[in-house]
Amino acid sequence: MKLSLVSIITPCLNAQKYLEKMISSVISQTYKNWELIIVDDFSNDDSVKIVKKFLDQYPRIKLLRLSKRSGTASARNEGINFAEGRYLTFLDADDYWGDNFLKYSLKNIKDNSFIYSDLNFVDEAGKFIDKISAISKVNYDGILKGTPISCLTAFIDLKKIGKKLFPLNTYREDIAYWLLLLKDCNEARGFSFCEANYRYRKGSSSSNKFKMAFQTWQDYRNQYNLSFLRSLYFFSYYAFNGFKKFFLFYFVKTFKNLKIINFFRLKK
Repeated sequence: MKLSLVSIITPCLNAQKYLEKMISSVISQTYKNWELIIVDDFSNDDSVKIVKKFLDQYPRIKLLRLSKRSGTASARNEGINFAEGRYLTFLDADDYWGDNFLKYSLKNIKDNSFIYSDLNFVDEAGKFIDKISAISKVNYDGILKGTPISCLTAFIDLKKIGKKLFPLNTYREDIAYWLLLLKDCNEARGFSFCEANYRYRKGSSSSNKFKMAFQTWQDYRNQYNLSFLRSLYFFSYYAFNGFKKFFLFYFVKTFKNLKIINFFRLKK
């Protein structure tokens, strides 16, 4: 039986430090019928040079080069238009997968059209920080409330949903894309396997968090055409989930590093 082709889309902008790890994680997949479409968004480092080293040996790797800097959503759209696979997934240039990501994703999507899975946070050196477990399912309203689906765990059956492009001119293109998909498939299903590694990079400031919150409100009102009251309803969930994420990911980790939490555990 012929194995279905999986199209992997990778937008790339000045990612020379991480590209080889990402590409190697795709080459190492136990499921072998894939195509990796790397879309270079007008990098000015050695990203293209690094990708070219793989092209002759691995014809399943394709390189698209944009003539001007266009942004992550536009780069992904170029890859989606070029993709030939039945299944679609995304892997950013600084992230990477475990060897069985495609195998487990294909196993779990058989009765579904859009799935996602658990996620590891790792630091810039690839050291484990934390694990985010996928909830069992999420619908359109759940995404508006701030329930996360990470791009590098999303897995989509194009035969069931059809090719759709990332909306442009919105602050959170990934959120807008999930909403677009969920208009047709009603819900995405989450599965408990962890083969995705998201590289957390330091440098985000609280001012960026406020900017993201403001832009999210703008998207509710202008991009998704929600009324003021519905925007307020969903934004309250978004803010609560954001605070919960901050508390669990930063506050708890900080105290763990100080061995305070471990101290109290020993006292129990």
